[in-house]
Amino acid sequence: MSSSPQSVTAIIVLLGGQYLISKLAFKSDRFERLIKSEPALLYSGGSFNRKTMARERVTEREVLQAVRKSGSAGLDAVEAVILETDGTMSVIGGSDARSHLIYDPVERA
Repeated sequence: MSSSPQSVTAIIVLLGGQYLISKLAFKSDRFERLIKSEPALLYSGGSFNRKTMARERVTEREVLQAVRKSGSAGLDAVEAVILETDGTMSVIGGSDARSHLIYDPVERA
């Protein structure tokens, strides 16, 4: 199987662009804020943040799946669910929620 010159060029351009963007984001806080989102609070204090969930296009089913994956017995054992900047969800248990530091810089509804 041989690669065409266009395929190789496309791969090089994509890799080069990714490298350039990550380098700029690393060196410039302003550029990083432009291209990356903040963590978002999807569930807290016993209720879903529907406005945030709609903006982030996350369903209740996806939040519940993250809770199950975390090993929590259910929502009653969870203080918060946060959508991280990489698209993963962090599930914060009730005993872990005492530290206000875990919520910085989480975007609230």
